[in-house]
Parts: sequence; structure tokens; C-alpha cells
Amino acid sequence: MPHSSMRYCPVIRATLIVNPTFDMHLTRSALILFFLFVPPPSSSSSSFPAHLPPALSPTCFLPFLPFSPSSAGWILLPPAQGENQGGQQQRELGQLWRALTAPPAACRGRWRQTATGSSPGESPCPAAGLEGQLPGSGPQLQRGAPPKCEISGKEAISALSRAKSKECRQQIAEVYCRHKEGQLMPEKVTRYCPLEGKANANVQWDEDSAESVPSKPVRIAFVLVVHGRASRQFQRLFKAIYHTSHFYYIHVDQRSNYLHRQAQALAAQYANVRVTPWRMATIWGGASLLTMYLRSMADLLAMRDWSWDFFINLSAADYPIRTNNQLVAFLSKYRDMNFIKSHGRDNARFIRKQGLDRLFYECDTHMWRLGDRKIPEGISVDGGSDWFLLNRMFVEYVINSKDDLVTSMKRFYAYTLLPAESFFHTVLENSAHCESMVDNNLRITNWNRKLGCKCQYKHIVDWCGCSPNDFKPADFHRFQQTARPTFFARKFEASVNQEIVNQLDAYLFGPFPQGTPGLQAYWENMYDEADGVASLSDTQLTHYHSFSRLGLARAAASLQGDPKDNSCRRRWACRGGARAPTSRSRWCGSTPPTSSQPPMTS
Repeated sequence: MPHSSMRYCPVIRATLIVNPTFDMHLTRSALILFFLFVPPPSSSSSSFPAHLPPALSPTCFLPFLPFSPSSAGWILLPPAQGENQGGQQQRELGQLWRALTAPPAACRGRWRQTATGSSPGESPCPAAGLEGQLPGSGPQLQRGAPPKCEISGKEAISALSRAKSKECRQQIAEVYCRHKEGQLMPEKVTRYCPLEGKANANVQWDEDSAESVPSKPVRIAFVLVVHGRASRQFQRLFKAIYHTSHFYYIHVDQRSNYLHRQAQALAAQYANVRVTPWRMATIWGGASLLTMYLRSMADLLAMRDWSWDFFINLSAADYPIRTNNQLVAFLSKYRDMNFIKSHGRDNARFIRKQGLDRLFYECDTHMWRLGDRKIPEGISVDGGSDWFLLNRMFVEYVINSKDDLVTSMKRFYAYTLLPAESFFHTVLENSAHCESMVDNNLRITNWNRKLGCKCQYKHIVDWCGCSPNDFKPADFHRFQQTARPTFFARKFEASVNQEIVNQLDAYLFGPFPQGTPGLQAYWENMYDEADGVASLSDTQLTHYHSFSRLGLARAAASLQGDPKDNSCRRRWACRGGARAPTSRSRWCGSTPPTSSQPPMTS
């Protein structure tokens, strides 16, 4: 581009248009060059918005980093305070911002209906408010209100460049500006725990007395968090933990419609099983997972006909390693305790490892890193596993309390990576319930850091995370230890190894009947008519078409007597009597038939 055609843009830092169709990877030096010298967009450019206010002079528009080609719309970051060049221009910028970030016409004036999900091919209306916010975590986003700060952080700029929807980009800008202005994070939080340091109540485990029936057995609310299509494994888990005295509340991911139908069919058969009337698209490490847990807890507390004592969360990758009677006997003895696994004593290392000192925000089913932040003063931050057993008293406190600790922590963890691994720990350790904390979540997890820490979630979160490994038959001896109170284990993936699940079933409930079918087979539904053809990926369609073509070709070859076909599905060509096989036929037995034997048929 000749130098004469370039114009210096003095307010390019403040006025920025992002073109999602501009497909160019810019290095940092190139980005600086674009910030300094930007030509005005051509009026004939097809990618420039045609509905710009006529009075707005498009002097400083920047084509900026690649977006998905399917994304539409532009983003405007209006002038920061102190750089406003007149009220008229500010009104024009605000008008443009609202035009570019307005929800679709069909969605205006109503909230997104999260209770029903979306049918195939239907896009839900954007949420009215900050997607990552927890209940009671702070003020809602004002739709159409432009951010009033300069987006200068490299992590925030990177997030803006990669976000696909304009709603998500608007929310990222809003969160960044609120944080920059000190409106997002609590600076100091009140601690209510009377103890100095970290509490850890001791519990005793006696294998012999575990089978005794308590005088007042506890009743458990199991929250099953499932996704995907592995309905058979989900049903095996349900069968293994089911008891008429307990309650089962099932949340199925918003993207798993087939499994949701299976869960609804299951719930219709039992009075103590229900499926959440709402669904969320939760992701690994996202704030949506914590929001889902809090909403499930609120639902359970509102069910007056369900009188439960403990909250236990499980996924389809979990499985019991002790019986229901043993679990009930143990929890009845410690009904006032909360069982939650902590990371250890090195808080500084945990904060760095978990990214608690970074600002995150979830939208477009992605967890975006937006910059740094400070840990609030006055409390001890704790964390560990996001699988726990909490008593009803503490759950009521978390859901209903309006004190400074709970409200501040909901604000803080709405913008936190892996919030479910730290929120309940931190609230429990700093609350008046701190003396009820037991540093044990009653589970065995198969951790192997070298195998499980491969940054396998980079496509959905701006961070490197770890996941436990799958149990296999060689690990069975770990479930037979009796020294510690452990009642569940994870992870089990039937698609990886089903024998270990069969071993556990036989260990807990006795051997399978002789000839039980399907014990060594893995079954998973890949397509259901109710899903519609649109639910199939291109890869699946290619596989199905390939198998269909191969099957038709094989059938045709069998009918035509292909010499390469070794099947026994052909009749002899002769009908009047036996004759020697031709080059296009062969015997289907070990010896050819004699003249007195008819040819073998199928």
C-alpha cells in the first residue's frame, strides 16, 4: 500500500472497528503499525456496515485479526473518557454500538429461555446479562451500553479477536472495563470463622461397623451431571446408586438432547427422580458449572416434598466402590460434617496453578482470559476437587445467605477459572461452618500428572488444565483397601475399558448370571430420529455413507457370484442336477457334494 494512501489516525486507540472477516494473522509489530497508520475504509467495501449513521465520519476503522468466516457483525470501542471529540460524535458512536450489538429481532424484549434448550438448527436468544455471573453476584450488563474505557490489555484484545459472536465480544469489553474501573472484584471480604488457620475435623472409619443400621439414617440428594450419548453407562451408574430413600436430580447438558430424552424416560418411572427443567451448556473450567451447581441446590431446597440431608454430585464417569448401606451408615454418624478435598498447605502455589489471580469470563462456550487481578484481603483462599459431599445446613447458607462472605465470593468466582474447585472450599473455610470441614471428599481419583496434564482443553479455555485418567482392571486392588473412608471413584470410561466396571458390579452386588449378554460390549447411540439429520457431523455422515456403499457392494457381489466373496449365501446355479463348480462358484462345505447330495443352500 503506497504511503500517500495512508492516513495517521490520532484516536485509533479509542475508536476501533473489528472486522470479523479480515483473515490475516498479525504479529505484534504489524499490530502496532496498524494502530499508527490506518487507511479509511473504502466506501465500496462489501464488509463495511451499510447502516452506519450518515453523520459519522469513519476515519479510524481497523481491520483486526481473524475471526470465523461465519461470524457476522463488527465491534466498536468508542472513545475513552478525555478523548471525546464532541457530544454529537459520542451520540453517534453510541448509536453505532447499539446497532451493531443489538439482539436479533426475534429475541428483543425477552430473556433467553434456558429451560427448554434449542431444537436442531435453532439458535437461542442471547442472555440478558453477563453470561458468567452467578446468582446474586452483582449488577447485570446493560445491553447496548458501550464500554467506557480503552481496551489496552493484550489478553483482552486477544479474546476480542477470537470471540465469535458480537454478544460475547460486547460482554468481554464490558467485563474488562468494569474490572479496570474497580467495579467488578471485591477488595476486602469479611471472615466469620472463629478459628485461626485451617480447620480439619477428624473422622474414623470402621469397616466392621459400617454395615450397622443407624437409628436415623440420612437421606441423600444425588445430583447427576451428565452429557454426551453414553446412556448405557449412565443407567449402570443410576442402578448402582439407586435406593428408594434417596433423591436423584439429573442435569443433562444443553447440547445432549438424546441423553436428555433418556433421562426424562428414566425419571418418569420413579417418584424420587427428577430432571432439571432448565439446561445449561457447561464447559470444563467454566463459571457455568458453578452456576449449575448453585441453581441445582436452590431447586433442591425449594422441593418441600424432598427431605434430604446431604448433597452429593456425580458424573457418568463416577462409580460407587462401597454399598449404599455403608455410605448411609458413615454419613449418619457424621451428619454435621462437610466432606471436601483441599489442595494442601501451599496456598501461593495453588493460586498460581489455578489462575485465581487472573480475570476470566465465559461466553461462546469458551473461558476467556482477560488480564490480572488481586485476591481479596481478609480471607484465606482454598480449593481442591470439585466433587464433594455437603450437608444441608451449609447448602442453605450458601444459597440463602446475604452476608458479605457469600455475596463477595459469588462476585469473585463469577470471573474465575475452575470456580467449582475453589468456591465451596473458600466459603466453608471462612464461614461460621469452618469447624465442620473434613479434608476428604470420600473418593478415589486416578491421577497421573504425566498422562493427564496435556493442555487438552485449550480449545475451550485459555489455560492448561489436567484431568484424571481412566481406571483399568489392574487398578482394582485400590478399591479393596479398608483403611480410609472412600465410597466413590473416578474416572471410568466404558468406551475405554468396561471390564473394570463389571468387576466392581460383581464385587458390590455379586456375580452376574451365567450367560448375561453384552457384558464385554460397548453400546452407544450415535443417531436418534428425534435428533434430526442436522445433528450428525460431516465425519459421521461420511462413515455412514461409506459403510452403506460397502454393504451394497458386498450384497451385489454375493448375488452375482463374485469369486472374491467367501460367504455361503449363494445357491448353486444348476437346478437340474449336480455339476462341477465353475470358476464363478465354490463349495460352501469342507468337501464338494457328490452326485447323490444336493448342493448346500442358505
